[in-house]
Order: sequence, then structure tokens, then C-alpha cells
Amino acid sequence: MKVGKPMVMALLFLGGVVCGSGSEKKVGPTIDIHMHAQRLSKPGSTLCPFVTDPLAGAALFGTETTGPCPNLLLAPRTEAELRQKTLQAMDKNEVEKAVISSLSLTRVQEWQAAAPGRFIAGLSDFDKLSVEQVRDLFVSGKVGVLGELGPQYLGKSLADPSYEPYLALAEKLDIPVVVHMGFGFAGGRSDSYPKHRAALGDPLLLEEVLVRHPQLRVCVAHAGWPMLDSMLNLLFNYRQVYVDISGIDWGIPPKEFQFYLQRIVQAGFGKRVLYGSDMMSWPEVIDLSLRSVDAADFLTDEQKRDIFYNNAVRFLKLDRGLQK
Repeated sequence: MKVGKPMVMALLFLGGVVCGSGSEKKVGPTIDIHMHAQRLSKPGSTLCPFVTDPLAGAALFGTETTGPCPNLLLAPRTEAELRQKTLQAMDKNEVEKAVISSLSLTRVQEWQAAAPGRFIAGLSDFDKLSVEQVRDLFVSGKVGVLGELGPQYLGKSLADPSYEPYLALAEKLDIPVVVHMGFGFAGGRSDSYPKHRAALGDPLLLEEVLVRHPQLRVCVAHAGWPMLDSMLNLLFNYRQVYVDISGIDWGIPPKEFQFYLQRIVQAGFGKRVLYGSDMMSWPEVIDLSLRSVDAADFLTDEQKRDIFYNNAVRFLKLDRGLQK
């Protein structure tokens, strides 16, 4: 794929990737808390990473561009190719394990079957199942995470009564929850989700859920960007809350991402930040997002190890040791 000058500069900024040289810096073993088994309804759809102006640049999740983007990423043509390239990107970047979700649990299970031991199943389409059926999935170990949940896309918050029985179950069985908040559609609502509202991305809307379920482990996806103050307030008051930095580690300008991440870390919450790629239809974002975090020179080596690996071990309660 031809690389334009702006993308070359972005890659040089993000940890010393030298185009054409094959020389890249490794970040070490990684756990990806946020990945998707995507249905390719529009094969070849495009993505413009590190957009400097979300409204004037290329469409973030679309098949047409609305402005210049020197290095559009193109989705694979088939789901099998997407799966293969994702696993190749994981192997190349030492991503040992990933939490993967989809609107179809069957699709998640297909990914698990293709790479045994690499994926933890997240349950997004819980609303199609009874509480008893969800319980059976958790108890059997077929599903390890409730989420990524997306109430914001449906015009709801996680405090909506429809989620309550499943959250109560997750708390009782000590199942972690991942919920989308903040990051949405540039320029307005998507035609696919007409009930989506920006205001429903406020992390403080989780407060009543956390009060009702004090033992519930919750990860706020995309760290609630751009609602930084609300996110810090929630982290300060509820120690069971974590954040992942998926999507914002490639979907917003690099300087903005680093500013946001630095504020969370310098506020004292570095032990509750999780790496996530938010890989949907473009496997290249795994590499780009890892470089994006590794380029943060305000992070110590210990903090990077926490973000890439140790914090996920703690949040998911994985049976493995921490790394130094």
C-alpha cells in the first residue's frame, strides 16, 4: 500500500517505524482488552487513522471519503482473510490474548475455533438470551466478559432497567463488564444508530450502576473520550472502574490521545488503564495502536508494562503472573 508523507511522519512519531526498512520496535507481550469479530457487510470499507480533523478528513467508518487521507486502510475482502490477517498482526506484535466481541456470539466462537486459546469471548448480544442462558454461558466458561455493551448507540445508558438483571448476574458471578462510552460518530448520528446521543457517553451515567453493584468490575471503553473530567471523577470515586484506550489510540490526533492518556496517568490511575486495539475490519490498527501507546514518553517502562499486560491480568483475573 502506498504511504503518503503525512502518514510517514505519523509512523515516525509513533515509535520509530521506518517505512520500507522492516525495522520496528517491539513493545513486548500484550493483552488486548477490546477487539471485534466483525461481519464484513461492506468489504473494502475504509479507515483513516490519526485523523487531524474528523469532520474534514476521511470518513472514519465508511466506504467513501469526505476529504484527503494519504493512507486509507482498506478492509479485507472476506471474513476469513480478516481473521487470518488479524492473527498475523497479533503474532507479529506478541499479542498473546484478546477479548473479542461481536453482535453474533457464533462469529466470536468461529474466531475462537480458528485460534484456540487466543480469544476470550465477550457477550454483546445478551439481549437475545434469557438471564439463565447467559448464566450458563458464564458458568461453562464459554463467555468470559459481558460486553462490549453499547447502550449509547441504542439511546440508553447502562443504568437502564433492561440491563439490570444481567449486571446483577455479572456481579454475582464476578464477570467483568466492558461498556462503550464517549467515542461516537464524527459529525452526527449514524444512519444505523439514529438513537445515538453524545450526552449518553458521559461516564458519570455509570454511577448509579456502581452504587447498586459495588463489586461489579467495569471497564469504560475508549476511556470515555472526550469527557475527561467525568472520567477522572468516576475513577477517583470507584476503584472497581478501569478504562481501555481502544479506538482513541488510533482514531484521534496523536497529540490529543497522548494528552488524554497523560492526564489519566498523572492523576494516579495508571494501574487501571488497559490497552485495546478496537480492531474491527482493519488489522493494521493493532500495530498502529501499540506504537501510539509506546510513543508516550511520559510513561515509564513499568507503566507501559501495566497498560500492555499487567492491568488486564488484574482486571480479567487471569491465572498468570505479572510482568516487570
